[in-house]
Amino acid sequence: MDLIQQNHNMKKFKLTQGDAYDLSMVMSMVIKEQSNKLTFKEILRLQKFVNYTLKEITDFSSKIDKINEEKAVFVENANKKIVKYREELQKSLPKDAESAEKLNTSVQEFVQTILKEAEIGVEGEIKPKVESLYTVEGKVEKEFEVEEESHKVLVDAFELYAKEKYNNKNRMIEVYETLTSAE
Repeated sequence: MDLIQQNHNMKKFKLTQGDAYDLSMVMSMVIKEQSNKLTFKEILRLQKFVNYTLKEITDFSSKIDKINEEKAVFVENANKKIVKYREELQKSLPKDAESAEKLNTSVQEFVQTILKEAEIGVEGEIKPKVESLYTVEGKVEKEFEVEEESHKVLVDAFELYAKEKYNNKNRMIEVYETLTSAE
């Protein structure tokens, strides 16, 4: 029997795909970070909710996953450059304390430069893709139907932990109001 839809006492609510995705990511983080404060049944209900939500917005979430893979390439490339630079410097410097300090300073400066380049790349290429996806497909509303007890666990977890996870506090408030006004 599915904990999300196990009886007729269901709560229904509508969220945009963007809000549903964000909510599922927030609840995933809550499960991971707060598992010691949650009961097994609460974890199970929240994980089932996350799975159910992502299944309902598969097209949207798969597009976000693809964009996140592109973002990971920027990070991976930056890490490769940093490792290569560090290796080259270590080969060229003598092994004394002064050289070690020079190496450390040089690596730190290089790391900052490479991270800034990666950040500029993400801002220029990735961020517009995410914004476009949220602006178009992310605004499409979907109806969700959750078993009453699972809904209660979701709202409780949201009240306790969501405020630390949401970057956009206005969206957080709107999602909360939608969840608490579910019928």
